[in-house]
Amino acid sequence: MSPWKLMALCATLLSLTLIIGCSESSTPGTDAAVDAEPDAVPWNPPTWSLCEVNMDCTVRANTCCGVCGVPSLSDVLGANASMLEAAREEYCGSTPPPCPECAQQANPNLIGTCEDVGFPGGNMCEARDLQQLDISLCTTDDDCVLRTPTCCQPCSEMGRDAYVAINREQTAALLELVCEPTVDCPGQCTALPALVARCVAGEDPGTGGAPVARRCQVQEEPAPPPPGSDS
Repeated sequence: MSPWKLMALCATLLSLTLIIGCSESSTPGTDAAVDAEPDAVPWNPPTWSLCEVNMDCTVRANTCCGVCGVPSLSDVLGANASMLEAAREEYCGSTPPPCPECAQQANPNLIGTCEDVGFPGGNMCEARDLQQLDISLCTTDDDCVLRTPTCCQPCSEMGRDAYVAINREQTAALLELVCEPTVDCPGQCTALPALVARCVAGEDPGTGGAPVARRCQVQEEPAPPPPGSDS
């Protein structure tokens, strides 16, 4: 459960507790017993996390500087793409601290989607990892397809970090996370880099490297053998 959904649940439970407490403490037969209502439980998520549609959302580090290397789901959170500066100011302050000098890499499997967290007007951007969803499950390489984790596919080749591998039968499920039904994409573009989508058996570090579900993953396409070689 995401932190924001957990906060919403806690606030709801607190509200119910206050209602029960007030009704039990009021004297039966008095106006107070009828009219007593608890104060509204405050629900004040950061403005930069609010959204209306999926395409409002992206992900950002859940710290000021982010992590070195490739981030995982625990390293990011959902944020409104138009308010990233406000999120940065909240995490870094007006005078950002010095960040470690290290190589940071993108993880295209981390996406932001707009979720209803259970409060009126409480749609919030939340982070998802495509490698933890059924979207990436597979049995063979033929199940997998290469694409960008965006609503519309670009018509020009992007860098390697722009692509993910998903089950081709789950394309609609991906679009439900990142797109809107009313978006009209310009045609079908096929400009792809020298990458392939493979069905790969992963390992779970928590079980001593035991095999886990096979998932579609992006891999480099092997370079063709040089002319005249026996390969």
